[in-house]
Amino acid sequence: QSAGNVDVAVFAQDRFEPGRRWNVEFGARIDRDGIVDRINVAPRIGTAVLLNPSGGLVLRGGVGLFHGRTPSVVGAFGSFTTAVDARFAANGVTPIGSPVRVAPVTAPGLETPRSRAWDAGVEYRFSDRWAFHTNVVQREGRGEAIVQPAVTAAGGELRLSSDGASSYRDLEIGAHYTRGTIADVEALYDWSSARGDLNTVTNFFDSLMAPVVGANAYAPLGADVPHRLFVRGRFLATPRWLLLGATDWRSGVPYSAVNEMLDFVGPRNDRRFPNYTRLELGFQYRADV
Repeated sequence: QSAGNVDVAVFAQDRFEPGRRWNVEFGARIDRDGIVDRINVAPRIGTAVLLNPSGGLVLRGGVGLFHGRTPSVVGAFGSFTTAVDARFAANGVTPIGSPVRVAPVTAPGLETPRSRAWDAGVEYRFSDRWAFHTNVVQREGRGEAIVQPAVTAAGGELRLSSDGASSYRDLEIGAHYTRGTIADVEALYDWSSARGDLNTVTNFFDSLMAPVVGANAYAPLGADVPHRLFVRGRFLATPRWLLLGATDWRSGVPYSAVNEMLDFVGPRNDRRFPNYTRLELGFQYRADV
C-alpha cells in the first residue's frame, strides 16, 4: 500500500492596537489537504487587555477554527487487504460459527478534521513576588477519521468515514512565588474533560499489522485526566547549595475491559487505572576549582 499527497498552506496575520492597553490579533489560514483533496479556510482572532496602568492585571482570550492534518493512512485505507474473522472454542480447534470476510471500505466525501476552539485567561501579579493566573479552554472537534465494523449481506466491512467527533474542556489555576535568585515556586491545578469517538483510524492502523477493531463508542478518551496537581520549585539554601524539587499527581487514565475474544465487556473506557504520583528531588553543589 502507498499514499502520496502535497499539502499547501498560506497564513496571514495582522495586529492593531485600539488603545494603549488593548491589542487585537486576527488572521486566517488557507490550506489544501492532499489526502482528501479539499481546500480549507480557518479564521481566528485573539486579544489582550491590560486592566490597570502597571500592566499587572492582564485579560487574554481568543477564538478560531483550526484544521488538522489528515493521516496518510486514510489515503491507503482502500488498498488494505481483506481480513477473515474466524472464532474457535476454548480448545482452539472447534469453530464457532462461520468465518466472516471483512473488507475495508472508504465512505464517500471524506473531510479534513477540524475543531472550533476558544480560550480566556487572567494573569494578576500581586507584587514583585506573587503572581496568579487562570485559564479556560474549550475545543469541539468534527470530521475526524474513524473506522467502524459492520455486517452486510455480502459479509463484513470495516468502514472508514469522517463521522468522528470529540470535545475537550480545561480549567487551569496557578500561583507563582519568586524571591530573586533565592527561591522560585510554582503550583498548578488543572481540571479537564476529554471525550470523543474512540475508533479513530490512528488508534488502530498506525503500528499494528492486523488490529482487532471493536464497536465504536463516544466515551472518555484515553488521555482523559480529570484532576492534576503539579508543583515545582528551587531554593538556594546557601550560595553553594541549590535544592530542586517537583511533584506531579493526577487521576488515572481510563481503559476498557475485554474478554478472551478481545470483545469489549461493558461500556468502553468505564474503568480507570490507579492515580499517578511522581516525586523528584535533587540538589546541586557549586564547588570552587
